[in-house]
This record gives sequence, structure tokens and C-alpha cells, in this order.
Amino acid sequence: MRTGGFLRMALAAGALLLAGAWAPAQNRSLEGLFDPDPTPAPLWEGEEPATSPGSLRIENNSVNFGRVEDGTRVPLAYEIENRADFPVRIVNIATGCGCTSPADNPREIGPGETATLRFEFATAGRVGSNRQTITVLTDDPERSTYRLFYSGEVYTPFRFDPPALQLGTLTHGEGAVKEFSLLFLQDEPVEIKNVATHGDQRIRVEQIGQEPYEHEHGTGTRYRFRATVPEDFPMQQFTTVVRIEHDRLDGRPQNYMIRGEVAGELAFRPNRFFLVVTEGETATRSLEVYSRAERPFTVKSVEVVQGDIPAEFVVRETESLSVKEIVATVTGPEQARTIQGRVRIELEREGEVDLPALEVPAVVVVRPAAGN
Repeated sequence: MRTGGFLRMALAAGALLLAGAWAPAQNRSLEGLFDPDPTPAPLWEGEEPATSPGSLRIENNSVNFGRVEDGTRVPLAYEIENRADFPVRIVNIATGCGCTSPADNPREIGPGETATLRFEFATAGRVGSNRQTITVLTDDPERSTYRLFYSGEVYTPFRFDPPALQLGTLTHGEGAVKEFSLLFLQDEPVEIKNVATHGDQRIRVEQIGQEPYEHEHGTGTRYRFRATVPEDFPMQQFTTVVRIEHDRLDGRPQNYMIRGEVAGELAFRPNRFFLVVTEGETATRSLEVYSRAERPFTVKSVEVVQGDIPAEFVVRETESLSVKEIVATVTGPEQARTIQGRVRIELEREGEVDLPALEVPAVVVVRPAAGN
């Protein structure tokens, strides 16, 4: 034996007491020791050498699984040899994230025996470079904690061209039509099942075709889409997410971002009403409407047209006839929550008919009252 019997028993008892105090803090019992730990274990500065001190010897404590497709389930295995002349009990295994799940691993390694600890890494949604740590807690009197590592790259067979659709500033009344593509980099085409927009529903997106696509690794398919901003779209900034459903990656859709702004002679600043209010209390926020051409105008009406925003509006004149201040007063509802909506501002000017209205995004954050 490497240590005296009494000293070994004392150290082992201490390790078990430490593990017993630690495991309840993680809401685990000895029967559930192999559940993933949501708290990532800290990485060491360098990967721990296989010959580090301790009764257990890990043949290769760092696994690189290479490059795999998004959605692949990667098996991981680590061989551990017990070099001591007494059994070593595995008290707990903590994974660095919920994406790593342990198998039905042994809980004790006998003297001179070799055991294999097995895990599985679920790559779904983890595109890019990945590096994780697995912490193994034992009753080894020479060293209680061992760390395992794995790393690799997860890639997706989908790309967008361009990566996002930035429409910039559009002139009010003209609208816009732009195309973008979803590229699938593998030989066999996918089935596009549905295309929907989430955000401003007035922006229309439709699939207009598909064609072969040559890329650096072979042949794939280009799926072409057309986004249309209608001519009567109001003067405002907008963000729309296009959700493209298909039959790959276990049905997980591809999401595409469209951003832009419709502007005219009349505009507003800042770019939204944003207000934080406490339940039962009152708060105010102001916004300016102005003419880029510095021409006079009047505000005909201000009203909430989307969202249950409990706001009252007052229009105030400023030193300039081409600038108006709109003050929103909100009394916090009883239930703490975030309310999103839109405020429509109708404008008029002498000698002009149907002056375009402005629609302002609005966000009200209701905080709970003290004591709630």
C-alpha cells in the first residue's frame, strides 16, 4: 500500500464527507450521481497530463471528435486504470453542460482493473467550436478529483446568402423587393415545407425557385426567396425573422433576419417609445416628431394601435414649427410584465392631403411594486 491503513481510511472518509456535503447542494442523492451538472466545471490552464498523481491513470483524458454535422450525437469514451491495491469509488460525475449525458457508467473500479467511462455529446444547435469539461469526483485518498476534456467543431450544412438582408433606408411610398438564398451544401436536396415571417407580418416572403449550387466541397442546392416590403408600409424601423421549415436537422428550422427602415420627410426620434414603470405608479416618456425639410405640420392624433399599452398622450409645441414633442404617460398595471405594441401618429399639413402616418414601436416594462 502507498499509505498507512489508518491514514488511507481517514482520507477516504474525509473525501466521502466532502462529497456528501457537495451532492445535496446539487440536489442529488447517491442514486442519481450521474445526472449532468448545469454548472460548468472550470477549465485548467493546460490539459491535465495522463500521468498526473493519483491512484487512477487516464490513458487519454482529452478527446477531439473532429468535425461533425449539426444534430449528430457524438459518443465519448475514456479508459481509466486503477493502479492502487484498493478499490476506488466514483462518487459523482459532473458534466459541463446539459448537452453531455453520461451512460450507465461503473461506480467502482477494483484494484488493478480498467474501466471505461462513456458519454454522449448532443450537437444540436451548438454550431461552431466546442470545448467541454467533465469532472469526476472519487474517494481516492491521493486525489479526489479528475477532469476529462473533449473538443471539436460542429458545422451546419445550411448557409444564407447574404447572411442577413439589410435593406437600409427605404423611401416611403416606394416599397422594395429583394432576393436572398438558402444554400444547402450536400448532394441530396431538402424539402422546403413552409416559409413564414415572425415580426412585422406586412413583409411578405415567398420561395421563387431552386437550382444546383457549386461550392468548394462539391455540389449542393440553392433555394431562392423573395422578400417584399409593400408601398404602403408605414414610416418606421422594422425587423422581421423568416422561419424556413425543412426536412433536415430533425425538423429544426432555419431563421433569417430582415432589417430596414422606411423614412420620408417626416420622422421621429428616438426610434421607439421605451418606458419602465412600477405597478400602480406613473411614468412618462417623450418622443419628437420632426420634418427633415423643416416644414411646418400639425399632429392630428396619437393612439395605440397594437398591444395593450395603458398610455395617454399629450402633444406639445416646441420653439420650431417643424418639431413636435409627444409625451406618453403610463400608469403601471397590477401585473408585472413586458408589453410590446405600436403607436400610430396621424399628421396633417395645410394644402396637403393624406400625409403619411408614423408608426412607432413601443415597449413598456412593468416592474413589481415593493413587497410583491
